Amino acid sequence: MAIIYTYPTATPKATDKLIGTVTEDANAVNVVKGNPTRSFNISALQSLFNEDVVNVVVPVTATVFKTLTDSTPITLLAAPGAGKALDIQQIILFVDAGSVAFNPSQDPDLAGPTTFTAIPKGSTVCASTTDVLYKVGLSASPVGILVQNAALTLTANAGTTTTGNGMLYFNITYKTVNTSSTMV
Repeated sequence: MAIIYTYPTATPKATDKLIGTVTEDANAVNVVKGNPTRSFNISALQSLFNEDVVNVVVPVTATVFKTLTDSTPITLLAAPGAGKALDIQQIILFVDAGSVAFNPSQDPDLAGPTTFTAIPKGSTVCASTTDVLYKVGLSASPVGILVQNAALTLTANAGTTTTGNGMLYFNITYKTVNTSSTMV
């Protein structure tokens, strides 16, 4: 084996392998005794520390944004399933304004696993022909409770948007947590 610093560098991925020693399982059959060396994925370490943080970018076209109503919200993240909740860490909204500004009559809202500050209308975010990068404020729902099996959606907040030809890009950082009594 060569000296470690002579190996090329790489950006780690969750599927990459690490090598380490594991503690011996006294009940296991056919196991090498004395803290054997094993390989494991980085994702296994993330799970061990419950840090399965994911970052996704969800694009919303002008055509889709203009169909937004309270009865037809736009799903940004699907519900994670029974016994799980989305823990939203951060949402950054990039409005690629286009040449015709959006005209939301109300502030669109994000709804789902926690409570968010509304996306403000006006020249600061949606209703402008200037590109805007906006950090959506997160505020904990009552007592910090996450809602089980809730999707993250964009709702109209009783408003309408009839003009605009830009794009919305929601950069969402989140993790899925178990809501069972064992938390695993």
